[in-house]
Amino acid sequence: MPPGNSVRLNADAMAQRVAGMIPPGAVVAVDAGLPALLPGATPPALKAWFLYGSGMLNDMPLAMSDAAAIARGGYVDIAVVNAAQVDAGGSFAGASASGGDGG
Repeated sequence: MPPGNSVRLNADAMAQRVAGMIPPGAVVAVDAGLPALLPGATPPALKAWFLYGSGMLNDMPLAMSDAAAIARGGYVDIAVVNAAQVDAGGSFAGASASGGDGG
């Protein structure tokens, strides 16, 4: 759509759009704010798991060490963060990660 004719989505519509991209059974790390609406927009039949920054996995409290092990152990399929955490190039603002290619 041309910039002058774009449609602005409200928070619930954005959550619905993202929910439609989650594969069944995915582990999804959600940030506070707008991303926290995602679990309510996701159909229960999808059986997705939501990991919150507070250490909750769906409605189960986890020890922070267990939540960190899930997040850092390669078990998260998708992470949904606030737009303020992403720079113009699509990278996490103020963060770096080292991949297998050294970058």
